[in-house]
Amino acid sequence: MIDATQFRRLEQVSKFTCPASFLAWLDQFGDLSTKPAFGTLFVRWTVCSESDIRKARHDGLPDDLIPFFMEPQGTHNDYYCFDTNDDSVVVYADHAIVFRWTDFAEFLAWIRTKIGV
Repeated sequence: MIDATQFRRLEQVSKFTCPASFLAWLDQFGDLSTKPAFGTLFVRWTVCSESDIRKARHDGLPDDLIPFFMEPQGTHNDYYCFDTNDDSVVVYADHAIVFRWTDFAEFLAWIRTKIGV
């Protein structure tokens, strides 16, 4: 399950602040993460740790993207990130942004559609 404590700890160790749009929807995100279908959509997901973020930066993740969770894909990781240039949520995979939602609400709506809730 995803909870606010994980992200507050991530903020402290990574020296960034979660966007207000994310924090406003965090409880709903946490509720979705408890659904069995969430685990089907994101099979091996995990909240990013400080070491995950360091590795992502080493692998080329731009500084303006703040990863909040990731999913290993075999040859690379998919990083779900806040874009600090706007309120969007992006997926960064293998040196490129491969998907973008305009804000966290749209990202959650996409998850709800995918998992059928």
